[in-house]
Amino acid sequence: MVKEEEGQNVRLGGGWVVKKEECVGSFCRVSCSAHDGHMMVRTGLASRMLWAAELLSFNGWREQTDWREEQPATSLRRGPHLLPDLPSTVAVTAGRLATLPCRVTNLKGRSVSWIKHEDLQVLATEEVIITTDQRIKVRAWRAGAVWAWDLLIEETQLADAGVYECQVNTRPKISHPVTLEVYQGGAVIAGPSEVYVEAGS
Repeated sequence: MVKEEEGQNVRLGGGWVVKKEECVGSFCRVSCSAHDGHMMVRTGLASRMLWAAELLSFNGWREQTDWREEQPATSLRRGPHLLPDLPSTVAVTAGRLATLPCRVTNLKGRSVSWIKHEDLQVLATEEVIITTDQRIKVRAWRAGAVWAWDLLIEETQLADAGVYECQVNTRPKISHPVTLEVYQGGAVIAGPSEVYVEAGS
């Protein structure tokens, strides 16, 4: 990736310009923009960068992973942890597919489960579906040290709305809650079938 200094900004290949870079501990968050108004937020370890998430205007949250080859010894000793900046809210139109994302690094043999807060029902553990609701599935894949455990709810209904939680069976437990909002088809302004909202927005 080519980059060149441009005032206080850094221009990246493909027309992206870095607008802001923030680091907390070993994690850095980089905000970029493009000439056509699109925005992108990428997050990762300062010593071994993971391009974790891409937010393009109102087109929703898309995953892009690209771990570099180098692997510091300190990262090998880290236990499982959730990637930062995962969407905290997913909004869909009734009848559409809802995708609730969960990303875990350095899983190290731990299991991942999805539950629904309303009734504390375990929906899935690993790729095994516990619930009898055949609309619910898990899409699991791996890219380097990152594991994805997305909960899929097909043909969403208004009753599906609520808080879902991705859990990793560490001690203490680590988890990522996602609020699912389901709207009637006629009550939503035209746009993408899914809208992702970042935590704190």
